[in-house]
Amino acid sequence: MPVSTNAAHAALLSDGSGTLAAPPYYNGSFSGATLQYEHTGGVIQRLGAGWGSVAWDAEFGPDTIATWEVSAVGESEFEIRGVGLGSGSTWDAYSLGWNGTTGWTIYRTVNGATTSLATATQSFSAGDTLGFEAVGAGATVALAAARYTGGAWASDFITYNDTNAARLVAAGRVGWWSNGTTMKVTAWSAGTIPAASSRKPGLTTTGAG
Repeated sequence: MPVSTNAAHAALLSDGSGTLAAPPYYNGSFSGATLQYEHTGGVIQRLGAGWGSVAWDAEFGPDTIATWEVSAVGESEFEIRGVGLGSGSTWDAYSLGWNGTTGWTIYRTVNGATTSLATATQSFSAGDTLGFEAVGAGATVALAAARYTGGAWASDFITYNDTNAARLVAAGRVGWWSNGTTMKVTAWSAGTIPAASSRKPGLTTTGAG
């Protein structure tokens, strides 16, 4: 099913209120052992300059959807099915990278090494919500992303069916990376997609395997 349908299975994790604490956040980052984000003024954001990441402690999936509502935008990468967190050389995840303008890329990271799978062009602005999902734990993992803007979900703007032997089929954590403090998330949600709601993988793939 498209992101617009599966978004209903994402429950609010954090709205940036109170103090960021672990748990319920993961006590570290995708690549290290220290917290790199904070709650401030009702937003979730990077603590300082450069790239840093944050994750939720509970796992979802394997069929997973996560959404991020933003009040300010900047170069970022959004993660689902994350496992092996805490070390730069061992973590796995599916990622949706954004260059801060209109360029998007789906990646597969295995043991810290990243492979580009598909690219697309899509605007993303303050007030929008991004949805990113991974469905399938067998021969095909269907990945898709869509934007919620103007009060409605748009069609998926990027999709990829991963059939590579290195595909990620396990449940995992969700999170994201930001480059500096520009990106501000006001509502972060995620959930496991029930089997009856899962996308039926298509037959067409795009990008590299």
